[in-house]
Amino acid sequence: RRVTVVPDSNLDTGTTYYLVVTEDLLKNSDGDTNSYQKFSFTTGSETPTVRVYSSTSGADPASSIQLKFSEKVYRSTGSSISNSYAESYIRLYQGSSQISCSVSVSGTTATITPSKTLDSGTKYRISVSSKAFYNSNGNSVEAADLYITTAAAKDAVTDIAASGATLHSLAVTFTANTSATSAIVRLKKQGSDTSTDKTLSSVRIGSNTTEAFSNLEPGTNYDVTVTVKFSGSSEQSFTATLRTKAPALTVESTAVTTDSATVRVSSDYYTGTFSATCSSKDGTITLPCPQTPADSFNIPLQELKPGTEYTVTVTLTYGSGASVASSTRFKTDAISDDSSLLSVTLSGASYTLSGPASGGTITVAAAAGAGLTVTAQASSTTAEVSINGSTAELGSVSAALTPADGEQLVVVVKAQNGTSSTYTYTFVFAPPQSSPAAPSV
Repeated sequence: RRVTVVPDSNLDTGTTYYLVVTEDLLKNSDGDTNSYQKFSFTTGSETPTVRVYSSTSGADPASSIQLKFSEKVYRSTGSSISNSYAESYIRLYQGSSQISCSVSVSGTTATITPSKTLDSGTKYRISVSSKAFYNSNGNSVEAADLYITTAAAKDAVTDIAASGATLHSLAVTFTANTSATSAIVRLKKQGSDTSTDKTLSSVRIGSNTTEAFSNLEPGTNYDVTVTVKFSGSSEQSFTATLRTKAPALTVESTAVTTDSATVRVSSDYYTGTFSATCSSKDGTITLPCPQTPADSFNIPLQELKPGTEYTVTVTLTYGSGASVASSTRFKTDAISDDSSLLSVTLSGASYTLSGPASGGTITVAAAAGAGLTVTAQASSTTAEVSINGSTAELGSVSAALTPADGEQLVVVVKAQNGTSSTYTYTFVFAPPQSSPAAPSV
């Protein structure tokens, strides 16, 4: 429910009033009455004011300007305000020159629409005449000069960039900030007199993109000129420098040993010249590269020094002398001096092995002359291992033997640096005893 309170006379402006509802003054349909309540409100100022409601700084030159009155205004007669009346008392100036505008007032808002786009980066004055606009109490807006400054001019074209650039193509994208009828986009390799044009038959405000320019050189700078044409014969040109994608080059080292390595070279562009160098603490040498590779290729490295760091740098030169380089760093394996024996194992019979680290006794649970396979494994995979003078093998070696009781097993481990260790074992055969037959009863 709503209760409307109508004073017997006009209230004073700018004054706070209180409305008191005494207890048990009102009753609802259930018989419940109200509690004591007190409300306050303040009346408006005596003189209405006006201010710029839209942007005062950086205003859009092509947009309308809005003013805001502190309360709804009327003509002195209390009637509504026509456009022609508003245009007589709200005027726009640039310096001392009045700008033709249409003006409308609705409620508390006045809208000023210039008949032409305002100049960019320019200060304008809005003149509001005195005794032209009144509030409901008959108080008029005082004369006021209000000011706005339009935004600085934007270039017709900004944000020129490459879109979807590859090794051999790119499209040109740009932002149009004003309306234009068409555009010509010209691409020219730097240092060249030859250019290629793409035409856009329509240009929209916002982002615009050309068809891709093709048959370009990789990793190359191109000068682009965007010329936008406006109604009539006027046009403006804007320039930028764009670049195609540079070739990718990958260099990896593999199969590194004590004195050799392989360098793997791969790229997404092989129409160029490859060159390579290998550097270490001893200096830098030039490595041979294939002249016209069609795919990834290897560079073998030989006669390297053990335990040494090397850096291989591969350079791809393409186009008009541009280049891209990539490197790999590796260290050759050091020469091992480990001649220790990791293990000796037998197959063909059960056994136990005991003794010092340099050899010992192999007790075989079988009769002498049993066929056995002996395997000796070195601690280092680069060491050579031999059994009883057999051909040495890297890491481990196996031999088939039928040793006699007391025969020796000689294992020689030769480290990568040439040092060797000998391990001697003696076979002892201890065949298992048969259990005696149980006596018959």
